[in-house]
Amino acid sequence: MPETYNSSNTHALNIALNTQLISATKLIRDAVKNGASKDELLSIKHQCLEIIFEICAKTLGLPLKSFHLISNKDKKFNRVET
Repeated sequence: MPETYNSSNTHALNIALNTQLISATKLIRDAVKNGASKDELLSIKHQCLEIIFEICAKTLGLPLKSFHLISNKDKKFNRVET
């Protein structure tokens, strides 16, 4: 992925992610306090991770679906995007 403004200046992204993680922590702790089942807790976790992925994807772009690493004679790796 190419370098972008958001990937070089991550302060606002860090704040958004920290805020989301604090919110997720509160949701999970409240659910545990109210006797939520393991499946309910996993559902909350997955919902929170989807939001975090969405924030990252919107600010940094979607990750590559696949790529290959090729080493040269000097044992240095080069990435070839596919």
